[in-house]
Amino acid sequence: MAFTVQDLKDLLELLERHPEWKGVLRASLLGEELLRLPELVREIAAEVRALAEAQRRTEQRVEELAEAQRRTEQRVEELAEAQRRTEQRVEELAEAQRRTEQRVEELAEAQRRTEQRVEELAEAQRRTEQRVEELAEAQRRTEQQVGELAAAQRRTEGRLDRLERRVGDLVGSELERRYRERAHAFFQRILKGIRPVPPTSLQQLLDEAVKAGRITEEELQDVLLADVIVVGRRDGEETYLLVEVSGEVRVYDVKRAARRAELLQRATGTPTLAAVAGERVDPEADVEARARSVWRVLDGVTFPP
Repeated sequence: MAFTVQDLKDLLELLERHPEWKGVLRASLLGEELLRLPELVREIAAEVRALAEAQRRTEQRVEELAEAQRRTEQRVEELAEAQRRTEQRVEELAEAQRRTEQRVEELAEAQRRTEQRVEELAEAQRRTEQRVEELAEAQRRTEQQVGELAAAQRRTEGRLDRLERRVGDLVGSELERRYRERAHAFFQRILKGIRPVPPTSLQQLLDEAVKAGRITEEELQDVLLADVIVVGRRDGEETYLLVEVSGEVRVYDVKRAARRAELLQRATGTPTLAAVAGERVDPEADVEARARSVWRVLDGVTFPP
């Protein structure tokens, strides 16, 4: 007997009234493997999701590793830049050392010129050269250490400053002798008929001033420490000239000359002029000299206040 459309409709109505028959019919029509197909699809979908999640974690890890690589490269670049700065600092310190060594050589040359006038300076210079050589050797040993190189640089500069002061003191002593012995030549534009004031005469004048209460013992000692004191005539009147001598005239030289000249004038009652003498004058000292009416005699040239 053939299965008609009506039979199909009747079957569908029966399945609507008995839904539990659908499973039996499905199992009969599809077979076990087809029935498991949805479950297999769900399992595959779950595996696909797991693989997708694993892929996502892998990509995230790769991104993290890439970011770490970028940070590493940036750090390497920073370290390279720091290295370049360090090398530049080392070069700057080395250049400063070369300039220092050149300055040492210049000072040594000045020292050799001074040796002919001051024998004591020759011995001091030999000791200084030996010390500078020791420092140079120590400097070469420590060139690889930037910090130690800087410390050695500071020590060298300190010793150069002391050497310059030592040379300045010796040059100053020589200048004092020259200005004292040739006062008539150096100070002729200030006084006429210049003659030296003997130490004994000066001492006697100051002692009398102390007894008279015009100056104190401390002020007496201050005047006696003046570098040069001469007497002559200015505008027909007897006048003292008190001079402070220095290789480079500083503000304190000007102030000292003005103070001691005022004390000498107070002690003797005789007009007294103040002057500073040397090879050159500091700009501030020049201004101070003008303000205090102190004469300046620089390398033999006289400048009025």
